[in-house]
Amino acid sequence: MSMKIISGQTGIDTEYKHWHKNEDNMIIFIHSGGGSIVCNERVYPIKEGALCFIGANKYHYTVPDDAIVYRRSKAFISDGKLSRILSVVSENEAFVHNFHENSFVYAEIPTDRIPSVDTLFREMSLHGNDKKCRDAIFVSCFLRLLGFIAQNALDAISNSPSSLHRAIEYINQSIEKPLSIDQICEYVHISKYHFCRSFKKATGLTVMQYILNTRVVLAKHMLETENLSIIEISEQCGFSSVSYFCRAFKEATSMTPLQYKKSHAKSAAGE
Repeated sequence: MSMKIISGQTGIDTEYKHWHKNEDNMIIFIHSGGGSIVCNERVYPIKEGALCFIGANKYHYTVPDDAIVYRRSKAFISDGKLSRILSVVSENEAFVHNFHENSFVYAEIPTDRIPSVDTLFREMSLHGNDKKCRDAIFVSCFLRLLGFIAQNALDAISNSPSSLHRAIEYINQSIEKPLSIDQICEYVHISKYHFCRSFKKATGLTVMQYILNTRVVLAKHMLETENLSIIEISEQCGFSSVSYFCRAFKEATSMTPLQYKKSHAKSAAGE
């Protein structure tokens, strides 16, 4: 399916607190709730009026303060369809760059414009017998949502201190090396107690859980794209041993690394 809409979804996300990606590009709109969205070594706030573009196959995760009441709408569109939409505004290079080159764009919509965004999602979810008409409405609304995001995109991030961003960046850039909390705290010049508390509050994970999850995500990507042995992937992802890598990977994915590699190869082949 090249286009899909989920309007007014409330409750626990199946990927809550887990790194995950979507095959298609996605716009997510927050109706209510608090918490964080983690992507691109940054932590962004979940708050009413937040509107995010997340590119296809871009890893991210959400950490709602209360997963039960977290309410959002999502619109999905394939890369091919998005490229055709962007070609309509190809003369605006900055606009195209935002959504063709970038994989994550975060915006906060002014309070008086939130009803307009909400209306676009409702219009996209309307059902009818004429598929061409439905598709035209979806594309029109999706383009207008991109416009809202472009107008209100924030470069400065969010609800967490700069030390946290530096720590996440350091972890991601050093993921193939042995990492300890003491190392990270020394790098960002922050006390261990304060760092561990603020990290858990912003990301929903302990520092070591974040490191392990990030290593598993990197391993998944390498299993999908690289022709490397399990031993090589284990080393490049920073696991202390192959046995630990295989155990951690299976706990996270319910498959061994080899099973995951074979499964992805079959999917890519269309079997």
